[in-house]
Amino acid sequence: MIEQREIENWAGGEEINSTLREHEENIEEWKYRPLAQELYRWAAIFQFEFKLQNPQPVIVFDRTRSSTLATYMRGRSGFGTRYTITINNRYLNDPFYRILRRLLHEMIHQWQELHGKIASRSSYHNKQFIGKALACGLLTDHGGYDLGHTEVFSKLLEKHGMNVPEIEGEPSDERLHGTSKLKKWHCGCTNVWCAVALHAQCLECGSDFEKEVKRR
Repeated sequence: MIEQREIENWAGGEEINSTLREHEENIEEWKYRPLAQELYRWAAIFQFEFKLQNPQPVIVFDRTRSSTLATYMRGRSGFGTRYTITINNRYLNDPFYRILRRLLHEMIHQWQELHGKIASRSSYHNKQFIGKALACGLLTDHGGYDLGHTEVFSKLLEKHGMNVPEIEGEPSDERLHGTSKLKKWHCGCTNVWCAVALHAQCLECGSDFEKEVKRR
């Protein structure tokens, strides 16, 4: 279990990021203060549990276009900050675990900027991103759509006191025999369900995910 002091003392990056976090967590009349406190706490949990080696980000709440759940800005923002994650405040009434999925998604963009291969804008969510997201329990596609999560994500949240559906994205028995667009993919050690073609490699066993072929 991560100790509270590790969460509170997440270092790295620029001093302004820590200053802004402290500012957000201590504005008593700010309506986003409780949410900011929780998201910074979970960001630190994701950082340590998934060994992302990211500097502390700045978390912003703003009303962005309706098709965007959250964004990560490469380089510097209009305020000159780096590692800026914006949560779209249109969707703050969604289940909290889904907001956490968006936070982790953007932290993986940060990880890729710092430690991975930068994807072009035309393939912003490339094979490396999809594979890293899957290793962290998130299901996404080349368009960046949130397709659900696996037990890797749900068990991590459970470890830290939050109960969520063990797998979101897996169809029920009725849907398996119906017209569901979700298809089963497997790598040899993990099963996932996706609505689109999954081009990803499992970071645990090193195998590519392949779509299950139904036998007649």
